[in-house]
Amino acid sequence: MAMSYHFTVIFDSGYPSCERRKSKTKHAPPAGCIQNAYDTLAVAPQVGDNGLQGGNYNFDYTQVMIQGSPIDPTSFGCPADRCGIFDPLHFHTKPNSADFGTFHVDTANPFFIPVGSLAHLVVDIIMGNTIWASGIPR
Repeated sequence: MAMSYHFTVIFDSGYPSCERRKSKTKHAPPAGCIQNAYDTLAVAPQVGDNGLQGGNYNFDYTQVMIQGSPIDPTSFGCPADRCGIFDPLHFHTKPNSADFGTFHVDTANPFFIPVGSLAHLVVDIIMGNTIWASGIPR
């Protein structure tokens, strides 16, 4: 459910060419666009074991295509490369970063102070690197 919300945010930004169709759900992007994203989703080989780092699976956004167009997270308008408050998508868009071109879902946005900061610290950083290093239960 959280992933669908995030794809809705991305499509609401008008990127790429996923026009709205008349539907009962006002904010639902066309199902074909979401399927395009899922079909091209791949685990990021440059991050940890099988894309797993800090309890979160990392995916390679440079491979994601929607209706034949690559995505550009910098065009989504998300502050600090994080889209959302709880279960936010965290994009690594800095070219000099070892994780460049990847994204993962965090438990909370650390810039949503103080609740998000505390949740991110405890779940994603502390527990994600210790007892949940093999994957944070979601």
